Amino acid sequence: MPSETFYHQFEQGLLDDSEDYILWSGLYEMLQDNQQQLYDNAPHHQKVTTFPHHKHVGDSICDSIEPSLADVLLEIADYQYSDK
Repeated sequence: MPSETFYHQFEQGLLDDSEDYILWSGLYEMLQDNQQQLYDNAPHHQKVTTFPHHKHVGDSICDSIEPSLADVLLEIADYQYSDK
């Protein structure tokens, strides 16, 4: 089941409240929050070579492939434990 479908069903109360579902729900929320801040596939930066995929880094726009959940979670962990 795709994560988006899972999350919608979980939020609607269609799935049980097992620890795995709660954990996955939290990870999905974190992914969504961080994708909006970092990764983007809206077609508004047509000059990037990976169009429509790109990444916002501060005020810069960078080429980027579409990240997997694992890629995003690793990046979040790296960011949280870095000196920033």
